[in-house]
Amino acid sequence: ENVTITSPGGSWDACLTQIVMPLAFVRSEAMDFNKWCDYAHQGQCSFSGVYQSELPAAETQFGNFILIGAYEDVWTWLELDHEGATLAQMRDAASEQCALTIDEVEDKNINKCFQAALTFA
Repeated sequence: ENVTITSPGGSWDACLTQIVMPLAFVRSEAMDFNKWCDYAHQGQCSFSGVYQSELPAAETQFGNFILIGAYEDVWTWLELDHEGATLAQMRDAASEQCALTIDEVEDKNINKCFQAALTFA
């Protein structure tokens, strides 16, 4: 099934909602892509029926999650500390950036709110 995501224009919550629903983090019978994965792996599924092993707790030796690839671009755009930032700090920075109007956003950053929401989700 195809899903169309439109620019909600200046709303982090609206953008995030459009990302979260198709990825089946909010479950409905019609959109429960994780039904089999949740059954087979006791709820350890990220989205679209893909198994996601549990990440180590933050207080353990290997507890810091390292971002790779395209996520680094979002981290830089949000001006987050590359030595470490929390998801709450990411959410707050993304909320601020995504509140900008289309006129305030530079052309090269036009899709960054979507990328930040996808990264956060």
